[in-house]
Amino acid sequence: MADNNELIKEIQNQCKYFANDIVTRLCKRAIRKMKAWEIKIGEDNYPESFNFFDILSIECQSKCYDEISPCLKDAIEGVLDNEYDNLLPQERFFVDYSRCYYDNGYDPISVKQLIYKRFNELLNEHWRIKKISNFEESRSW
Repeated sequence: MADNNELIKEIQNQCKYFANDIVTRLCKRAIRKMKAWEIKIGEDNYPESFNFFDILSIECQSKCYDEISPCLKDAIEGVLDNEYDNLLPQERFFVDYSRCYYDNGYDPISVKQLIYKRFNELLNEHWRIKKISNFEESRSW
């Protein structure tokens, strides 16, 4: 039985290794789709060159999704969930079993949390790009 537990732990550890890259790629595909959205959010006059994701990264620094727009969280989660559903079977295996926690089995809530957390990390990283930091500087004057 101890050998089985060690094998399960090794499988999960290997899945975690691949899952991080898969989840990042999944989020980036979702972001590309969101950049094409023609949804206007925020009160500020953003430059024409800013896409939805640029503005979202600024707005999320001081507000939660519900404060920005009542349906925004559902829309974002819908795109992320759709990208997860479109993963290849082997990619889904790695993502699903990276969140298995040895004896607990597959936990779909934990998988979604992993994806949403990585998306929010990418959103915060995006806020630091030069285009946005230049806009933030000019806005503070």
